[in-house]
Amino acid sequence: MGNRSSGDSKKVGEEPLPLEVSWEPYADTWLECPLWGGLFIKFPQDHFGPCGQRLPKAFFGLRWMILSPFRIRLKLPLGEWSLGELLMALTVVGVSIAAGIITFGTEEPSGNVACVPCALAFMLASRNSIWTLLLGLPFERAIWWHQLNAWMAVALGFTHGLSAGSNASGYVFEGGMAALCVLAVPFIRRKFWEFFIRTHWVLFIIVVVAGAAHGAAGFGVGVVFWMADVCCRLFYMAMYKYPKQCKIQRLPADVIRLSFPRGSNFPYKAGQYVFICIPDISYLEWHPFSISSAPHEDEVSVHVRVLGDWTAQLYALATRKDGGAVRAFLEGPFGAPAVDLDAGEYRHFLFVSGGIGITPMQAICNDLLHQFKTAEGKRLPHSFSPDLLARTGSSSRDIWPEGIAKAPNVDAAKRDVLVADFYLTKARAEDRHSFANIKPDLMPYLNFGARDAPPPGARN
Repeated sequence: MGNRSSGDSKKVGEEPLPLEVSWEPYADTWLECPLWGGLFIKFPQDHFGPCGQRLPKAFFGLRWMILSPFRIRLKLPLGEWSLGELLMALTVVGVSIAAGIITFGTEEPSGNVACVPCALAFMLASRNSIWTLLLGLPFERAIWWHQLNAWMAVALGFTHGLSAGSNASGYVFEGGMAALCVLAVPFIRRKFWEFFIRTHWVLFIIVVVAGAAHGAAGFGVGVVFWMADVCCRLFYMAMYKYPKQCKIQRLPADVIRLSFPRGSNFPYKAGQYVFICIPDISYLEWHPFSISSAPHEDEVSVHVRVLGDWTAQLYALATRKDGGAVRAFLEGPFGAPAVDLDAGEYRHFLFVSGGIGITPMQAICNDLLHQFKTAEGKRLPHSFSPDLLARTGSSSRDIWPEGIAKAPNVDAAKRDVLVADFYLTKARAEDRHSFANIKPDLMPYLNFGARDAPPPGARN
């Protein structure tokens, strides 16, 4: 994890790449939502002098302070919920039921009420969501609220239909929304992803056209937010701002590495992911991959494990063009942690990963170690300590270099700031080590164990 993303293994004790300035808490938190964060946080920060420079810490610090009491975890019959999630779910369902009852039998009021959850459903489907900026709600968690509001919109649309009578555009609008909900149930979405995503786009267009014809102006607010997100991602990020080429490398153990220079046009936070489109494979397929490099490194890299048809085609492309360049379109960065990593509340970090899942952990861990070096008192050294527990079937020097166990990003006197344990669960026979790219100098840092591997620090 101490490696540079240039592809060369980083020597133990080598200094990390310098940043223009030392680490500042919340300075890059706006990247959770590049569109709205850039507009309301980054732009004032860069152009409004000292007041603007204090805005990120003031805004995000206040946001987390207000929201932290609502993050208490509750064990309920339906699963584990946070207090905020429970209160919000009860509010959405309760208000929808109450509004449906109150407006039942009226035409325009019942229609206006149905538009509210419909608009929220569209807003929550945005990767550049305003709710991520305001509430720190990651897109992955926002999807559940997107689905809840969509179902509430269908229910309220049904009561509106009973109140308003026959209307062709209303039938199409309601039918399209209902089909969107039914075809997005977990079983269909997970088992038939391509079918789900293509029907979702077709039905979305039908719903927007039918809604406009029906005169449902309220839901248009959500559509505007969603369209702003799509335009930002497709035209600004993919077509204009970001590099159009990536270096592609084939690595052992069916892993592909894509990389491009970071420069000043691609800021990101550790642990975020990007959507990548490779035109040589398909213009229509965009796939998300975690960024494996840390923000202070000079190249941005992602590591892809062959797990399906698209990644198999990518591996074949890497075989043909190993070390060369391929055309690529990028969207992102996306992703936001559900905890406040910039404040002083958390001083000990535990990372648990398996296989290729180590890549975002690598980025976050290297970034935390870099913060440790550059924070200059903003993090307390005596209480700052990340641990890494990784379980993997094979080892690639490019992803798991020998330097991780020796913490090269930290001064020698402080190397105990990082504890790393690796458990090898496959390729345990010595004649398989070469295939798995397990180098002899990595052997001292591996624990050989299966699913019931011993706790960190223990050796078999």
